Amino acid sequence: MKRALFAFLGLLLLLLIFLPALLVGIRPRPPLPPAGYPITVTVLRQDSGQTVELPLEEYVKGVVAAEMPAAFHPEALKAQAVLARTYVVRRLRIFGGPGVADGRADVSSDPAQGQAWLDQRALRQKWGLLGFYRYWGRISAAVDATTGQILTYQGEVADGLYHSTCGGHTESAREVWGNDVPYLTGVPCEFCRQSPRYRTQVYVPLRTIAQAMRSSADATAPGGSRATPVLRLLQSTSTGRVRLLEVGGVTLRGTEARERLGLPSTWFSWQVEGDRVRFDVRGWGHGVGMCQYGADGQARQGRSYLEILQYYFPGTTVRLIFSE
Repeated sequence: MKRALFAFLGLLLLLLIFLPALLVGIRPRPPLPPAGYPITVTVLRQDSGQTVELPLEEYVKGVVAAEMPAAFHPEALKAQAVLARTYVVRRLRIFGGPGVADGRADVSSDPAQGQAWLDQRALRQKWGLLGFYRYWGRISAAVDATTGQILTYQGEVADGLYHSTCGGHTESAREVWGNDVPYLTGVPCEFCRQSPRYRTQVYVPLRTIAQAMRSSADATAPGGSRATPVLRLLQSTSTGRVRLLEVGGVTLRGTEARERLGLPSTWFSWQVEGDRVRFDVRGWGHGVGMCQYGADGQARQGRSYLEILQYYFPGTTVRLIFSE
């Protein structure tokens, strides 16, 4: 009887000592939030100055609808959805992003401050009632098919930049902003020739150019009037875009010249015609990252959105936000 009692007490002691440690050892790791975990985005509305909060995927739909023609190939729309999601995830305050408007919002709907966004009411006005039901379905399908997917580089959220039309070759981030980003290098792109913005002409009066340069004391040719500034190319990038331009004795970076002269891109040449200058421009936008019309062109040749993203962002990987 005593032997049985000692055996029972010994077994109980072993259970009290080792069972907790055993349970800790086999306890499963808490699961990571699944793709589609509810994340909200606070958007500062450009039209009203008010903020609106909405689910991440709904926000992405409003960005794709605002930033890319809805008639584009579904694979191009999917690529755009991944980049729109990547862009905002990188900037969300809950992930350490800076936010906008002194931290009142994550992003702005003003494309000058990031990426455009439109709500369904604005899209009905843009497309009309019948167009809304046609196009909203296409946009929603592309976003839903890529739910939770973002672009990453070496495990970190990439900078998912894009522009309308590259004009034949995308540009490196180093040439545009001075930042050497391995996956934001220029790549040849002959897929955007169908773009109405592939080549454009812009006419700017000489007087307007002189006014744009009036912050300088010498914004004209030597001995000329203030209405006849001289333009001279100083340096080009490897793709042929303007890196440095002299305007009336003032040296400007290509990006600044583009802004002051109101040009679609920095890939331009010019010809003086009387009292105005004709600028022959290739492409539309900064030229870095994905060419949207190029993405559509590739998709119509049979490439998937993953192949499109890999082409414009070499070395990157598409993964779920919460995957390991």
